[in-house]
Amino acid sequence: MPGTAVPFGFHRNRNPVEEDARSRLSEITGVNTQAGIANTGGSIDGYKQILAIFCVDADNRIPQIKLAMEEGNYKQYTILVHALKGACRIIGAEAAGGLAARLEEAGRAEDRTVIDEETGLFLTQLDALKRQIAPLLEG
Repeated sequence: MPGTAVPFGFHRNRNPVEEDARSRLSEITGVNTQAGIANTGGSIDGYKQILAIFCVDADNRIPQIKLAMEEGNYKQYTILVHALKGACRIIGAEAAGGLAARLEEAGRAEDRTVIDEETGLFLTQLDALKRQIAPLLEG
């Protein structure tokens, strides 16, 4: 109704449940949630679906990355890191996506030094993201 007062801190067209979800998601360290939501179509539900896929994808690819490193399979390593680079950037994990880009280049160049020195950090970042995201997707 025109002239109806809106309580301070509330907006007429905002759903409180969606606002709560947006607030909780914004607490994920290392993730630009606003960018992630925009990258995935603008809805919280769509973003949460992509976050769930990200967690499964990371779970599947982490052991594959370790195996590719052990075997010195630079081509497979590069493919796996490339896929996770895109996934990180889509969800708004900009630092992890940047590190993945560096590792992708190292894989193409077969730069074992960079791969050995920085892959552990990347895998740690992925694990930390998964551990933060998973509880937010429950319920």
